[in-house]
Amino acid sequence: AVNDARGYVILGDPAVRPPVAAPGEAVAERQALEPVTVSGAVPTPPPMPAVEEGETTAVSATSLAEVGSSSAGSDSSQPALEFGIGDTLDTVRSNLTAATRQLGNQLAAAIRDITTLEIVTYTSDELSKVNKNNLPATANMRALTRIELDGDVRNVIPVRSVESALDDGNREEVEIDRELWQIHREMVEVATQNKVEFLAAMGDIVKTLLEALKSS
Repeated sequence: AVNDARGYVILGDPAVRPPVAAPGEAVAERQALEPVTVSGAVPTPPPMPAVEEGETTAVSATSLAEVGSSSAGSDSSQPALEFGIGDTLDTVRSNLTAATRQLGNQLAAAIRDITTLEIVTYTSDELSKVNKNNLPATANMRALTRIELDGDVRNVIPVRSVESALDDGNREEVEIDRELWQIHREMVEVATQNKVEFLAAMGDIVKTLLEALKSS
């Protein structure tokens, strides 16, 4: 045996003592934990009554009928809510009617104005003296075309004076001013095309307004 303790090291806290029974004492047994049982009556909900499918339908129908009757009663006793929708629709319908009537009047007036299409060509030596609001008094009318509603056309063709040499002397003659007449004819074509397009556009507008008025 070796009694020299210099080669040993004590690990741990010397103040801590393990729970070891002293010599000669009985070792106490570890207390066992017993499960705790709680006894008592647990309340259970009452069973639902058995209801057949036909009875369920009858109850639902009755409930709906009662709800409907109560709603009808409340609607009859209280005024209906209005959010201005009816007034808006009436305003739109009234505006469409007024616009259609006004456009119809304008269309009728336009048709009366263009039953006879008249194209006039003026010339002037001094444009600064021409008054566009009074052309007959400030310019020279050189060509005129009138197109009646039934298709009749009347023309006033421009002419110019020319001198021709004859054996007995010069004589002044008159011939058609073809350059001016060509310009006038081009203006007639433009005016006729504008008339056709105007009538077609007015007809489309009236048709659109009438359809909108019917749908409203």
